[in-house]
Amino acid sequence: MDDFFTKKRCDRCGHEFTPGEGRIMSKFNLDCICDACKRAEQKHPDYEDACKAEVEAINRGEHNFPGIGMTPVTVNVTVEVTHRRSFDVELTPAQWTALIEREEVPGLDAMYEETDREQPEECNHAVCFEDGDEIIPW
Repeated sequence: MDDFFTKKRCDRCGHEFTPGEGRIMSKFNLDCICDACKRAEQKHPDYEDACKAEVEAINRGEHNFPGIGMTPVTVNVTVEVTHRRSFDVELTPAQWTALIEREEVPGLDAMYEETDREQPEECNHAVCFEDGDEIIPW
């Protein structure tokens, strides 16, 4: 039996659904997601491809289309100490939602430490998209 309407939490971020709160099926996979994850999903670089694939599947008569899969989003992190340094990180779908909705990326400090760079106590961080637009301080 399908548990879409009885889910207690968002499959992507773990948000607890309240009675009567909306939920929607992801365009990328079979996740039951909350409104915040839906808004973030709509900003994913592959969102249009996912929508087109779903429509094509429905037109073929495939009404249980599992989606194209949600690939991690690569963002560029810039660290400014005495000069700018940057590195790319792949964000999971939950991290992508946090970035878009709450302007935070859980686990970003650990990702930075994995780059083997010494992280000073006070430095300015920002997450940037590949086109160079700075989105958030970190």
